[in-house]
Amino acid sequence: MPEYQVTCINKPHHHSSHEHITHIGNLTDKWRLTREDAIERIDKKQDQFYTIDRTTNKKCYVAVVREKDKVPFLRTYADGKPNDNLLEQSECGDDYKIAAYGAGLASQIPKSPVDLRGGGRHG
Repeated sequence: MPEYQVTCINKPHHHSSHEHITHIGNLTDKWRLTREDAIERIDKKQDQFYTIDRTTNKKCYVAVVREKDKVPFLRTYADGKPNDNLLEQSECGDDYKIAAYGAGLASQIPKSPVDLRGGGRHG
């Protein structure tokens, strides 16, 4: 199963600890997914997502958490223990391509910079 590193997130107010993540993404590849699409990809075992723990340099895999009477949300786990690595990520840019559900994520990540103003690729 393909794995993708998450290096950015979006929340309605980035520094609020009481709001759910709305998108996960990658700063280098300039993509992001809605929380709902990420949950569906994880549930269907289509893709895996992870962060790198800044203190241990280990992968922390993103999992779906379902609590009674609450909307499912994303949380990272390292060595089987929940942690806040997702919340430590930078803010994703508003201009990052939002990958659509369906085809694998790899086919939707731009291979070269995308000119969002004209819709064409550079280079």
